[in-house]
Amino acid sequence: MTLTSPPSLKRRPQHAGLAACLLLMLSVTAGAAAPPSDPPLAAGASSEISVTVVEIPVEVTRGEKPVEGLQAADFEVLENGKPLSIVSCEAIELRDGQTSQPATVQSTVAPAAPPPAQARRHLFLLFDFALSTPERQAEGIAAARRMVAGALDPSDLVGVGVYLPKGSLPILLPFTSDRAAVDRTLNALSGLLTGKKPAVTGKDDPMRLLGADARQMLAQQNRTREINHAAQMLEDFGESAGEALGGASAMAKNDLESRQRDHVMALIESLAALGDYLRPVEGRKYLALFSGGFGSTLVQRPTEGVTDANLGGSALLALLDETMGTLKHLGWVIHAANLNTLRGGGLNGDGLFILANKTGGMLIEGGNDLAPGLGRAMSQSAHSYLLTVQVDIPSDGAYHPLEVRLHTTPRGTRIIHRGGYFAPRRSER
Repeated sequence: MTLTSPPSLKRRPQHAGLAACLLLMLSVTAGAAAPPSDPPLAAGASSEISVTVVEIPVEVTRGEKPVEGLQAADFEVLENGKPLSIVSCEAIELRDGQTSQPATVQSTVAPAAPPPAQARRHLFLLFDFALSTPERQAEGIAAARRMVAGALDPSDLVGVGVYLPKGSLPILLPFTSDRAAVDRTLNALSGLLTGKKPAVTGKDDPMRLLGADARQMLAQQNRTREINHAAQMLEDFGESAGEALGGASAMAKNDLESRQRDHVMALIESLAALGDYLRPVEGRKYLALFSGGFGSTLVQRPTEGVTDANLGGSALLALLDETMGTLKHLGWVIHAANLNTLRGGGLNGDGLFILANKTGGMLIEGGNDLAPGLGRAMSQSAHSYLLTVQVDIPSDGAYHPLEVRLHTTPRGTRIIHRGGYFAPRRSER
């Protein structure tokens, strides 16, 4: 399905100067096929319920390995606690980036055959410049290039975007299977950070969406201004300077946490808007978020007073729960790459772990190269299943949650699947 994007999308801006918006300048989801239209209702027809089938991509893992060899009889699909009839169960085999070989064939589908639309993987690479330094992002981009080159199946579609400190999320490249286009986009983005002018110009330049001052925009960060007041306080307060310095330190910490919380809330709002915009995309959807991360204290710290609303984590926690739940319902899995663990950096991945864990994804940390970890994360979905169930779909346009279970679930088994489906509206039929 091809979408023509509006100039921008905004989702409930809550912070001045940090309202999360999407600069969606391009058509997205190249290669994602639109479902066939239903025939029009006959004149005088009154029924608004039709019996049809819904395809549900399902991943079953144990530890970090996919579980293979399952059949339709092993699964159970429920809607509102009521079991649905499973029409078929198809095993999907994609290239395993860890072995550079196709996964073991467990079905009649040849390894080289493209997967059905609902089972095709879409990977969106998002580089967060609000919570990361340009130096760390340059290393993250290099890791992404290596991962795309060696850990994906040829049928996978890849898109690229950046999240900017001002609260916008430009899409630099829509979903495409053209690996050369992905590499050109990542190379141009890396060139902006290292000062090397991209070799592409005009309409072929993926950086044109960022404008002429793209490098300055990527480097911009709203950090707390660092001023040393020690000498002045020693002169003004004498022996009580230690107490005054402690108070000033607490104020600076509160200011820094407030700014960081604003960044995180704006980022989450942008993820929600991205999910809304890409809702028509069929298939499995993965978000690889490259970020410096944030501490869990932003979420857990309570409000200290009526004048300190920004210091409370309740609003952030509520927004995070709502957004991650919606993204999971829409079929998104977030794999978060913590850039602050590169080359011995600090461990600030608690917040990123929350984002990944709530959607069934992985947090990648440690070492000098994130590419192997990202490859392992994607290899978990190299073997999956496409369940087809029969449902009675009302023409109400509402979201209908589904639950997929295994009749026998050994300890450590995890099931990841799209949370449900949206029924068509009567006008769409």
